[in-house]
Amino acid sequence: PAIADIVPGQQGMFKKWLKAAAGTFIEALVRVAILFFCVYIIRIICSVWSSNNDFFAGAGPVTKKLLQALLIMGVITFMSKAPELISEIFGGNGGKYGFGLKDLKEKLAAGGFFSAGAVAGGAATSFVRNAVNSGFTAKRAFKKAADATDSKEKRSAIWQGVSSAAMLLPRAAAGFVSGGIRSFGKDPKDFKSMREQAHKGAAGAGEKASERARYKAQHGGIFGSAFGHVKDTVRKVGDWAGFNNIEEITAENKKFDEISAKKKAVRTAAEGFVEKELSKGRSDFEIDGLTITDLKAKKVAMEQAQASGAADYGTKLADYQTAFKKMTDKLQNQVLISDKSWEALLNNKATREFAANLSDIRQSAIEFRSILEKNLTNRAVSAAGFNKENVIADIDITLDGAPYKNLGTELDILKTANINKIEQMRKEREDSEKKK
Repeated sequence: PAIADIVPGQQGMFKKWLKAAAGTFIEALVRVAILFFCVYIIRIICSVWSSNNDFFAGAGPVTKKLLQALLIMGVITFMSKAPELISEIFGGNGGKYGFGLKDLKEKLAAGGFFSAGAVAGGAATSFVRNAVNSGFTAKRAFKKAADATDSKEKRSAIWQGVSSAAMLLPRAAAGFVSGGIRSFGKDPKDFKSMREQAHKGAAGAGEKASERARYKAQHGGIFGSAFGHVKDTVRKVGDWAGFNNIEEITAENKKFDEISAKKKAVRTAAEGFVEKELSKGRSDFEIDGLTITDLKAKKVAMEQAQASGAADYGTKLADYQTAFKKMTDKLQNQVLISDKSWEALLNNKATREFAANLSDIRQSAIEFRSILEKNLTNRAVSAAGFNKENVIADIDITLDGAPYKNLGTELDILKTANINKIEQMRKEREDSEKKK
């Protein structure tokens, strides 16, 4: 504020600061004076009551005690109200300060008393609990050693007892730090919330200690636990560097689903077309010698065998399903041909109407070919045998071992492997978090 006097436009800051500081100092002295004055009056009241004077001659002992209490309460009330009264008379900030418990709690909360108390309480509680737990563990181990008859079991119990006793102070210190850290955070506003926060911090430290113990047991002791820590560190570095990233694996599975959905859409469209033709009263549709009329005859024969319970129903059902799939495959082959082949089909007057019937299925085929071309580096697409040449050329789905048939297998296998990997990585992360 004094330096601000040389800054243009800020010359009044020093005067304001001087006035505020002087006012606060004077008010502090006034409050101390009020406090001493009121204590002095209370001492006089107590002195008058204890002396043998006739100030309250004729009053009984109960009445005298009651009057004494009322007078002392009046002085205390004056003590809390005096700063405000003096402020109203002479001016100042006296009304902003108080002597009540509510004001005291607000001051303690603002000063961080309750936060510090919560941290201290959580730390102390965790310290004692860890020390007591290590002590009892050592005691049980020594008792087990005393009762053991097998020498190997006795040595193991003695080692456990010695190690627990040796770790008593380190574990207590670790609990002190852990409980204190976990009790810090949300600012408590009173003694009740301070105790609750300290309790939660100590409970959280205890839970983490138990989880670390389980982690140690699961990894085969101290050395296994140390190796587990190293492994977790390596994994975290890999995550940071972009290896084994759950988000990336999830994104790859999403891409697998997109490719699979486009592939399925072609077959669904083809099957829908066949079903639509079968539902017509008469259909002249034919592809590579397969007619809807023949397929409908197989369907009718299958349905009649089913209705009559004929013994050859299974044979007729298989015959119809085979014919239905064969026609569906032929349709998919026709729509999955290259753009050049499709244009040739359209330019042929004899097949122009045939191509028009397949236009809806062709749209699904175009989307499937497009997603394949965009994802040639995808693991499933490349593993199935697709490349730029055979995606642009005709895709034949009827050949054994063809990329089209391999694609469904690769999509399912790689997606399942990714799901297992994601679950394994999540479990490793959960174990890593529990040991902290």
